[in-house]
Amino acid sequence: DHNRRLGDLEQNQSNSNVTVNTLDIARIGLNNDDRPSPSSDPALQALNLPDKFDVRFYTGSSNLTLNAQLQINELVGLMVRYPQLRLMCTGHADLSGDRVVNLNLSRARATTVRNYILDSGVNSERVVMNFFGEERAETRGAKDRRVIVTFFVEP
Repeated sequence: DHNRRLGDLEQNQSNSNVTVNTLDIARIGLNNDDRPSPSSDPALQALNLPDKFDVRFYTGSSNLTLNAQLQINELVGLMVRYPQLRLMCTGHADLSGDRVVNLNLSRARATTVRNYILDSGVNSERVVMNFFGEERAETRGAKDRRVIVTFFVEP
């Protein structure tokens, strides 16, 4: 299920006209079936980690809220204790505003989350990013202003 979703991400991305930076999931082959989820790792299995979670943002902002910082701090603690844990940060925007501005905003959001994690001392190869602008907007509101953090483990 986890690998299917990641494969869908890349498939949908390859069908879009969105330019993605070099830390893109396609570059690292994250859609491969050999990219196991945390539930496949005995040390991580007992944690019952979700496949992913959302970091939310205010309208037009890529600044982390206090709640987002607390979420990410917990995540960094997990990454320190479990070096096999890897992340993909996927930025999104809602449908309000200009499409190009939203694409740049989703990139800025993903970059902000990734940089916050890296500034905590996590190795850069463990955190990749992707972004879609408003292309994956679902609700036309606050739920689309997010970075989806997806967990996987190094095979």
